[in-house]
Amino acid sequence: MSLQTLMHDRVLRLLALAALTSALIVPIAANLVAGSSFTLMSSTSPSRSNAVNLSGATLTGNVYIFLTPSSGVTTATYYLDNVDADHTPFHVEHSAPVDFAGTATDGSAKPWNTATVATGAHTITVKIVTGSGTTTLTTSFSTALAVGDQPTPSPTPVVKPTPTAAPTATPAPVVTPAPTAVPTPAPTARPAPVVPPNPAGFVGASGTNFTLGGSTFRFTGFNIYQANSRSNCSYTMGTGSALDTALNGIGPGAEVFRAWFYQSEAVTNGARDWSAFDHTLAVAKAHGKKVIVTLADQWGSCDGSSGYKTDSWYAGGYKTATYSGWLVPYRTWVSQIVARYANDPTIAMWQLMNEAEIKTAKSATSCAPTSDLYNFAADVSGLVRSIDSNHLVNLGTMGAGQCGAQGGDYKLIQSIPTLTVCEYHDYGHETTALPPNLANDIAACKSLNKPIFVGESGIQVTSAASSSFSNRAALFDAKCTAMFKAGLGGFLVWSWNNAPSSPASWQVGASDPALKVIDSY
Repeated sequence: MSLQTLMHDRVLRLLALAALTSALIVPIAANLVAGSSFTLMSSTSPSRSNAVNLSGATLTGNVYIFLTPSSGVTTATYYLDNVDADHTPFHVEHSAPVDFAGTATDGSAKPWNTATVATGAHTITVKIVTGSGTTTLTTSFSTALAVGDQPTPSPTPVVKPTPTAAPTATPAPVVTPAPTAVPTPAPTARPAPVVPPNPAGFVGASGTNFTLGGSTFRFTGFNIYQANSRSNCSYTMGTGSALDTALNGIGPGAEVFRAWFYQSEAVTNGARDWSAFDHTLAVAKAHGKKVIVTLADQWGSCDGSSGYKTDSWYAGGYKTATYSGWLVPYRTWVSQIVARYANDPTIAMWQLMNEAEIKTAKSATSCAPTSDLYNFAADVSGLVRSIDSNHLVNLGTMGAGQCGAQGGDYKLIQSIPTLTVCEYHDYGHETTALPPNLANDIAACKSLNKPIFVGESGIQVTSAASSSFSNRAALFDAKCTAMFKAGLGGFLVWSWNNAPSSPASWQVGASDPALKVIDSY
């Protein structure tokens, strides 16, 4: 064979090998790119036109944020300023298009008002579920004031007597300027609250115990935060059979569940619509359950476009501010819902806020004056009791050292006579059956002669302490044993989902071993 023929043959072989290699590699590379190319985009139009990458963008006014591509996405769970995704989601989408603030019935994107958060840096984290697994994407951006906008001034806080104030004047709480401030002295001069006996069928309180039907009522249960959702706060449960399915799955041993009764969930086409709430309470009654009714959210999740509640909101904004999804200011909303359901014994108690805390901004490293949260709680709880003498009232605090609940401030806030119940949220203490902060809160509420319950206790199976569903159930068992022995009145797991339990979340679903534990207490 000639040298020329040999070289020609080798060149042909090399070309064939290169073609084969390209045919194998190019599809693989294309698949890799497709699986990792999710992006959050922002538009100023509900049609999502002329969108720009959200990353690094500065937003003003109403914007329309969405995920692209949306093909193949079965669930997208959005979190605002919560990169750990450990609080209630801002919004959940289950089908395309995957919009941050939800999708209108005509397919257009719903707006998110950037004025509902402080100006400056923010993040959106989205957990994206596809047929090939779960991807988490966090995108940073900034907000600024639109032209003509002015920051809402913080009203000067004034201590006002509540409508049902005790005979002894309420001492003015000492301002707590920062997390390391000296605890505010407890108001020892205040007499113990005198709460009239609750009518038959209503949950009441006798000292540090909850009562029902004249007997001590110690309860367990779950958070079903989405009970009133009509696809506006996770999947739909506010109509149809989903809530009935949930309560059948939970079983009879869990006596109470806690749910969001937020104003945005009682609005349809710009008008007040109580149908979801009526449905939830009717289904609960049919199953013999009591419901803890939470009226607003500190973080703004599922609460219209209200956003994080800052000190200026607690100092007076709650009386005047309205947001997209709200028809009236918060204080008016409270008077409306309490008046409607004042005589419904299915409600266990009113909870003014989910996880109330007092800061000038979510990112602030110091606390705002505790007096602003105190005055808010005294005013709104007094309003509730002036309308409704049947139900207990709880502020709704995590109780683990957050602003407004540090040192003596927790006891000070809980000492308000028209707040009749204390609360604690249990996270990050998987192997500690009785966390020190909870032990302190139980002691504080005992001294005030008020009952306390754990409104949320969450354990992820994928945490270092819990490697299986059965191990998680054992940890819940240890907590219930220790906490009830210490004087706890109720224990609620975060959270229930009609889907099977997922190792990567706090959710508990049908047939989870934790159900038998909760049923046994």
